[in-house]
Amino acid sequence: MRASARQRPGAPIPAALRLSHVLTELTLLRAEVTQALADFVAWEAEGGRERLMTMASVLRFNSLKLAASERSPRVCEGALEAIGIVWLPQ
Repeated sequence: MRASARQRPGAPIPAALRLSHVLTELTLLRAEVTQALADFVAWEAEGGRERLMTMASVLRFNSLKLAASERSPRVCEGALEAIGIVWLPQ
């Protein structure tokens, strides 16, 4: 990225743009996990196991699993693309 930036000063670098998108995805994933942990701790303190067995809790943590399963591969693939390694799914 640095060599490309030196060759074209002031021009946007495609790899830097891709890396920016990857960092955004990673930030969103971290926020999901952090909020889910906070919800878990709060709900456990409120009502113990019964509160964690409610439909709201089940949906919340299923949503976390879905977000993690979708975003994690995108973050990894994007990071590989940003550094110049192309990964092709089989």
